[in-house]
Amino acid sequence: MLEKIGAGFEFYQLGKSYAYAGNWLNEARELDPDGAVGQMAVLVSLARGGAPRLGKDQDIFHTMVVDGEWLLAKNPDATTAAQVHFMIGDAYSDIVALAGGAEPDYDDPAKYRDEADSARKKALQHYRAGLAADGISENAKDAWLQAWHLSAGLLPTTRYVYIND
Repeated sequence: MLEKIGAGFEFYQLGKSYAYAGNWLNEARELDPDGAVGQMAVLVSLARGGAPRLGKDQDIFHTMVVDGEWLLAKNPDATTAAQVHFMIGDAYSDIVALAGGAEPDYDDPAKYRDEADSARKKALQHYRAGLAADGISENAKDAWLQAWHLSAGLLPTTRYVYIND
């Protein structure tokens, strides 16, 4: 029914089911790139852990960072900014985790090693910025734990790494 009014769906082998492809988010962003609707589309994409305009050759982590930084440049309210900082921090943390071999089935860890130190620093910066505005939400608690792992030299858990889906 939704396909008749323009919603796109893709079949996902892992779950053997169809899921919304995000095309309306793309359209919203394109129709109102600097307005509230475009910003909300980016925020929804970030929160879903997906970037609807992600090409097949791009890493989700880098796209999440670019989209998150774009959204922060729009000066969202403090609560939204904190959540975006947490999401960007998570994207950088994924790079650190992958470089450390946390998800060997995802990709070759060597692919991420050159940027791991920089990603660790940037993740910590974003977690600090988010925690300065929000220290009590569940996302803040998760960010604090991720930051602790990074600060202690431990591998963080991954958020945006999807294997076989």
